Amino acid sequence: MAVKKNTVESDNDSKTNAQAKTREEYLKKLNALIEEAEAKLGDTLGELSKKAEEIKGVAEYQMKESLEEAEEHIRKNPLSSVAIAAGVGFVLGLLLNRRG
Repeated sequence: MAVKKNTVESDNDSKTNAQAKTREEYLKKLNALIEEAEAKLGDTLGELSKKAEEIKGVAEYQMKESLEEAEEHIRKNPLSSVAIAAGVGFVLGLLLNRRG
């Protein structure tokens, strides 16, 4: 019986060692995948950051252009600009009084 018990223990130790090696291999593969994903995410984040800066620059430029056009229109037509502003203020006042 002692020989059979040693054989069973030896088989169990072999299985445990094999499972440990398999677990280590999976962990190495998982770590490699995680590193690859982090690298790809870093690259993507860099690209998105560049795109956001470009969009911000375009938006700022367009906003400045629109502001300059509005200022020019106001300088050329001050009376109509005041009338439009008064009309918009009057309409907003009516709308806000109805809700309140």
